[in-house]
Amino acid sequence: MANINNMNNRKLDDIISKDKNPFTVPEGYFEQLTENIMNRIPEKEPAVPQTIHITTWQRIKPWFYMAAMFCIIMITARYMLIPSSNEQMASKNPTKPSSATEYSYTDEYIEETIMNMQADDYTVYCYLTDNDSES
Repeated sequence: MANINNMNNRKLDDIISKDKNPFTVPEGYFEQLTENIMNRIPEKEPAVPQTIHITTWQRIKPWFYMAAMFCIIMITARYMLIPSSNEQMASKNPTKPSSATEYSYTDEYIEETIMNMQADDYTVYCYLTDNDSES
């Protein structure tokens, strides 16, 4: 025990002399190192890449699914978020019962539609007279 305690107190320089290198390598070791390592590695055949046949459907499938997803989102948004025209008319005119065949537009709605349509006066006149002649 005393010997171990004594060694702990000594410096590393005292344990290993500076004159002699404690590590030795056999002669010619590094000249033959690469050859020895290559001889130990088992030889195996190079891997041949397999050809994978990709069909047209496999190429367009992600695009098809993405288009279907956007269609579903648009349909859902149309029917869930935007009220239908019958609901809009019922909310504007709650006393009058609304039916699918009867349309009643207020002047404000017609003016807003004409302004957004960006049509000239003659086109608006033709559109309104055609609709009046049908009813």
